[in-house]
Amino acid sequence: MRSRRWRTADNSAEPGEQPDYVGHVTVEVSDDGPGIPTEVTEQIFSPFFTTKPRGSGLGLAIVRKVAKTNTTVLIRGKTGTGKELIAAAPHHNSPRANRNFARVNCAALQENLLESELFGHEKGAFTSADRQRIGRFEQADQSSLFLDEVGDMSANTQANILRVLQEQEFERLGGTRTIQVDVRVITATNRNLSKMVATGEFREDLYYRLNVMSVEMPPLRGRKEDIGALAKTFIRRFSGDLRKKMIELDPSTEKLLQRYN
Repeated sequence: MRSRRWRTADNSAEPGEQPDYVGHVTVEVSDDGPGIPTEVTEQIFSPFFTTKPRGSGLGLAIVRKVAKTNTTVLIRGKTGTGKELIAAAPHHNSPRANRNFARVNCAALQENLLESELFGHEKGAFTSADRQRIGRFEQADQSSLFLDEVGDMSANTQANILRVLQEQEFERLGGTRTIQVDVRVITATNRNLSKMVATGEFREDLYYRLNVMSVEMPPLRGRKEDIGALAKTFIRRFSGDLRKKMIELDPSTEKLLQRYN
């Protein structure tokens, strides 16, 4: 059992304003306790987020604080900070954990393909629609859906996502039947959504729907204490993959890695 302390934020601030920090949450995380499968614990808690991040934002307290609710979670941070790992934690520690955790990268698909990926389509909805497709929202019914790079969605897709969040319903592309779903939405972005709201690039009402609980993932340079644990994890992983004897990380090498910038 390991105790970790994180800052918690009040997200009632207007777009562009910094949230007020209202205190700290101490979280007890067990490597083999109930609620978080062992493999998830290994992937998320050890070693990726084992130290206190510097700077603003929430940390792993998000897992215990909101995992058992349907609260939307918005994860912010630069590319490579581990947003997708923290995104899985609320799902795997929730009552939805035994169901499929669906994922969509919103930046990887053009608008029409993204709409089909999210909401599905009926046969004949467009030229290449030769069969019915079940979308990710439908697949994630009674479960969780992770929307990565949510800041890259078009205005039309933003409107459709907002409707699902508000009404928990949608229609497949080319369809007329309204489909009801119960989906917990977790999102991530490396863009500044509050600035995008100010410039009209991102819907303000959707921003508030997504930003109920916010997590700021600092870059590795802001949590250098994690470097040693990360290096040891990769050594162990690749030693197994390559069937090589695992070597120990020399303390001097660890210090050298921490000094590198």
